[in-house]
This record gives sequence, structure tokens and C-alpha cells, in this order.
Amino acid sequence: MNKTPRVIEHVVNNDLCVGCGLCTAICPTESLKMKLNQNGFYIPLPEISCDNSSECITICPTNPFATSNEDDIGLNLFENDKSIRHNRKIGYFKSTHVGFSKKYRKTSSSGGVTTAIIQTLLDLNIVDKIISVKRNNSQNKPYKYKITDKVDSIKNQSKTRYYPTTLDECFSQIKSTNEKYVVVAIPCFLKGIRLYQQKDPKIRQNITFCIGIVCGGLKSTFFTEYLVDKSEVCVDNYYNPEYREKDYSLRASQYYFQVNDKSTKSSKQLKMWELGDMWGTGMFKANACDFCDDVTSELADISIGDAWISPHINDGRGSNIVITRSELGELIFNEAVSTNLIQKEQLPIEGIIRSQDASFRHRQDYIWLRKLIMYLKGVNIQKKRFGFKALALDTIITQFLRLKFRKKSLKYWYKYRSSEKVDNKLIYLRVALESLRKFKKYRTFYKSKTFLNLFK
Repeated sequence: MNKTPRVIEHVVNNDLCVGCGLCTAICPTESLKMKLNQNGFYIPLPEISCDNSSECITICPTNPFATSNEDDIGLNLFENDKSIRHNRKIGYFKSTHVGFSKKYRKTSSSGGVTTAIIQTLLDLNIVDKIISVKRNNSQNKPYKYKITDKVDSIKNQSKTRYYPTTLDECFSQIKSTNEKYVVVAIPCFLKGIRLYQQKDPKIRQNITFCIGIVCGGLKSTFFTEYLVDKSEVCVDNYYNPEYREKDYSLRASQYYFQVNDKSTKSSKQLKMWELGDMWGTGMFKANACDFCDDVTSELADISIGDAWISPHINDGRGSNIVITRSELGELIFNEAVSTNLIQKEQLPIEGIIRSQDASFRHRQDYIWLRKLIMYLKGVNIQKKRFGFKALALDTIITQFLRLKFRKKSLKYWYKYRSSEKVDNKLIYLRVALESLRKFKKYRTFYKSKTFLNLFK
């Protein structure tokens, strides 16, 4: 009996786990249990001896030995659809849109399209239950994946949660029922689900519909604790953190973090746009996210994200980009539009790409460099679809600094548990990254037609 499961040996021990928890569900000996590690991420840990069947690693989305990428899995999913198209950056798709739901926009982080799609699935009896992240009312685990059967329960909590969650408990329930489920998940979780469906007919039958969320990266529990501390609330006394509170008078990208204080029975708000770049720096981000090239949840039936593109970004109420991929996904979306549950307009692929431009550049154009760095460290990374691309020196330096910033942010929060001390420790890296960003911005401007015309 080998006491080290392969998913731990090759994934967890190389800091490549995304915490989806699917390995624990498929493990034939039930030897794995999902727990938070010292950096605030979920990982599987062995509780009993392992039979070394290797089932756990076969459905792992970051399995370094995987032979199938998102294009291969997508082709298997959508190959019978004659009208399907493929784009190198966004994967297989049928149509692309931008829109919102009047009914659910107010209670959502952006446009409310996800909730509208769920309602349509329930109304048409396509699914019986919903698997999504919900409030858990627990200090140590404020949010978790739960199974519900009413859209009202989603409506009240249909917001973005930048908190680590895992699917292990939900999939244990799925296998014991004959009900139909819709699951809302990020790209890496969906990849694991699709791999699981390939191996288990029961999972393939019960997971009827997948809604994919455009993802900017997984955050540690440290991210929430840092924001709580910045809000001047004790990290031992907070509850109900909300990451995307809107102000209709501002741009959609200008949102608040809000948290409740148990000791004072009051709530505090924090202007997120004044904290500096929390995403481009890689602050409190999972290491595995730097080796994912799927920006738009390519394996979903419908992919939904924020419309970070003019003029929609100027509307503080929020809007969504939508990519339909499967025949069922297209049918459900059109039904929601025909019943006026969703208001939409066509958005060309170029608009979809432009709305997530920074993510596409980081996750696809620059991934070869980060993979090379890991290779030189002796760590095997899953084969990716995007290879070498010539990069400017400032871009290369930026990539090295982001990797360092991510690692240091986790180290310093674990050590100090103080946002002020962490900020002071990271200030030199933040200034360096901001300087490089400005240099790149002006370098691009000097090469532009606008500058040449002004010069002439």
C-alpha cells in the first residue's frame, strides 16, 4: 500500500493544486480529505493508506501527465454540432453577446445573467438542483459549495466570492441520487468535472448543464483576511464579507468590499479601486493559476463574465459578456432572451477578447515563460496550447516580479497577519510593477498612429 497518492506526489507537492476536491470524490478507497493548508488554499490530504490506483490524478485539471487539453476535451464535447466554431483564444463557441437581466441585475455582482440562466433551466425542468457557492455563516468558512433547488436562494446570494471553495461534499451527494444538476464553476473546476464525466457515466448523466465563470485567478483565504483588516475589522470578528458591492454612480469596475463586525454590530466598506492592482500583481493568488490558459471557461455550456469594455464598463449596474457553446446552452440563452429575462446585443469575438484583454495576454501570451521557469526548477507542468512568443524586456521583468509578489504576499500575511505590515513589505515590488506598467503604456503610445499624427 503506497501511502502517497499520485495527486499529492505530483500536484499538491509541486504547489499545482486548485482545490476542486474532485480527486477525493473519485478515490476508490476514500483516503483523501480536503483541508486548508497554511497558505489558505484547499488541498487533498491522505487520511488512510492509498491503494495507488491513480484514479485521483486522472481527473485532476492540473495533472502534469495529462494528454488532453481544453481543445481536445471541447472537441469531444461539441464534435456533433455542425454549427460550432472555434477561436484560438476563447475555444469552441456558437454565439457571443453582451447583456444583463433586469430581474437579477440589482442583486448580482454584474449583470445577473447567471441567475437568469439558472431560472430558465429550472422553469424548463432541465435541472432539478443547483450546485453553486453560497454563504455558509461560518467564521472559518464563510462560503462553500452547496446544493439547492430554488432560484430564490441563488438570487439572494448571487454574487462573486473571492474565497477558496471545494466541490468534494457536493459530488459525494451527486453519486447517490438520480437528480439533474447545473453547476456554476470556474475553468479549472469545470475541466475536472468534464474529465470526471468521461470516466463515470453517473456523473455524466447527473451533471446536465455547466455554467462557466470567466476567471481572473483563485484567491487564498488570506485575501479576505487582508481586506477585513484593511477595513479596520478584527479578523476574528468578521462575518458576511461581500466583494462586489455596487455604486450605480460609478464605473462597473469601481466596487466596494463590505464586511460586518461582530463586536460592533456594524458594517464597513472599502473602496477596492483605491487599493492598487490586486489582480495583476498576483497578490494572494494560487500558484496553479499561472499555468492555466483557459480564460473563458471553454468547457462550459455557457460562459459568463464581466463586460470590462466600453460603454458597458461605464454603467455601475454591471453587464455580462456571454459565450454560448453547446446546443443546449444556445437554446437556454435564447429562451431567456425570448421571455425578456435577459436583454442582450451581439458582441463580436474581438469585443469578448478586448473585455478580458489583460487576462488573455497574461494567461496565454506569457505562459511559456512561467512554464520555462518551473522547468528550470525541475517541476513538470502540463502541456499547454500556447508556445513561445517574443516578449519585450519590461514584460519579462514584470513576469518575474509578479511571481515574486504572489509568493511574498502569502509569506508575509502568514507571518504578520497585518495589512499595514504586508503593504510595507511589498511596497518596493508594487512600485516596481506600477513603474513597469506605466513604462509599457507610454512605450505603446509612442508607437501608436495617434502619437505619430500628433508628432507630424
